[in-house]
Amino acid sequence: AVIAGFNQDKQPDGTPIGITFLFESAAGAHNMNGDAGSASLADQTEANVVGGWTASEMREWLNGEFAASLPSDLRASIVVASKTGIAVPQGQVLAVDSDDRFSEQASETLLQATDDTLWLPSACELAGTSVAESSDLVYKPWESLVAQEGSQYKLFVDTPGFAFEGSEESKKRDYLWLRTPTATSFAVASADGSVDCSYEEPASEALGVMPGFCV
Repeated sequence: AVIAGFNQDKQPDGTPIGITFLFESAAGAHNMNGDAGSASLADQTEANVVGGWTASEMREWLNGEFAASLPSDLRASIVVASKTGIAVPQGQVLAVDSDDRFSEQASETLLQATDDTLWLPSACELAGTSVAESSDLVYKPWESLVAQEGSQYKLFVDTPGFAFEGSEESKKRDYLWLRTPTATSFAVASADGSVDCSYEEPASEALGVMPGFCV
């Protein structure tokens, strides 16, 4: 793991946490979401994005099976962090009237906070707020949501070209899942560190998993 930042994440009660780590290479491969057991969802990729990070199978797996596989001394040192995630696909944000309903709904339904032992970084935490502008769907309310998924970690401010290693277990080992939903899937980071907020491969794809944790 590599140190991503100091005092940048917070506990559920708002207390700053000393150190945030990210796995430097993919710790395996996993899907963000399956088809929810319904064949009817196979052609509806957006259905696998609703709920965002909060409702994802990835989150359940990381904080369950994967967390249990970590060394006991590391598990004992990890501090639970509060992470903010967008809960809906980009298309649903477009449906919210920016003048009347956006600010009202953003805190209630468009953004959700979770308390996690392990989590995936957001697009903003890796690439900063400008990452939304590189998306095919540039929309001010969407950009403002992306900006609220955390601040860019110092590691990536100091080293913009920071590169990750893929995983041999991943079907597409050059890509790593992020917790930011896109129009029909979730954002990804490539091995060279670049972030793609327009990724449209199904959320059921097993891509690289690069968890973060705090101590």
